[in-house]
Amino acid sequence: MIAQTLSYAASIHGLSRFDFEETILSKHLAGQSLFDRVRESTQDAELSQSEFDGSLEAHLVAGSFRAVIVLDEAPPELINLMGFLEAVTSGMSFDLIAVNSYKIGDHRIAVPQRLDPERRVDAGIASSTRPARRTTSGHLEPGVQPFRDLLSDTPEQYRPTLTLMADWTEELASTNHNITAATYFGLAGDVSLLPRLKDENVGLVTLWRYNGGKPAISFWRSVFERRAPHSIAPTERLIGKPIGQGTTTNQVTRELLTALENAYQSASSAGR
Repeated sequence: MIAQTLSYAASIHGLSRFDFEETILSKHLAGQSLFDRVRESTQDAELSQSEFDGSLEAHLVAGSFRAVIVLDEAPPELINLMGFLEAVTSGMSFDLIAVNSYKIGDHRIAVPQRLDPERRVDAGIASSTRPARRTTSGHLEPGVQPFRDLLSDTPEQYRPTLTLMADWTEELASTNHNITAATYFGLAGDVSLLPRLKDENVGLVTLWRYNGGKPAISFWRSVFERRAPHSIAPTERLIGKPIGQGTTTNQVTRELLTALENAYQSASSAGR
């Protein structure tokens, strides 16, 4: 399994960005560019084409990849081997993920867990001298409460709007079992609420608390087009401009949130 994973990495090492996208991934992208697919998946309104292309090209040339192996369960030998590769390999990182399935009422949920080897201190090497694993991305926390916890440290002028956004997201997820809510912490200090449709794990919008506290909402047109096309025109009238991929407004009103609630309800019904 590990040998096959490393073989995959070796096969794309040194490819140009164009060859990777057009030769390897074209049949999976269904006419989209890799940048558009990633931007839609992460729903990061601040991701730029030039930044993404440059980073992808650099990683392909350097062979700097993250290998992720997902399985039902893993023997201790495999966990230790992955930990060893993670510790001694420069340029690649390795994740071993076990997925457990549970039935709750009429629903079945899958819970992923990253498996790590037990921490060991080698003879003559103090744990404090080991290099820390670098963090190169933000992190996601379930629910709306982590977003609420920031309100006390937010300038007072922004708190009512941010509270309205938190209340709206929480109620949306609690009243529709096809919608989840999570809080995402970005590296630049931005924090966002992610109300997402469970079946695709995408959202129509991202609700922002920018670094400094300013609220905003970003819109994702491709999701609107697939799941709630009739909500595009009413939403555009309220924000006063066309919806694009990552179009953002700072005018967060109850009327707009009501229109977005209707859009989510429509999108949820369309996916059943």
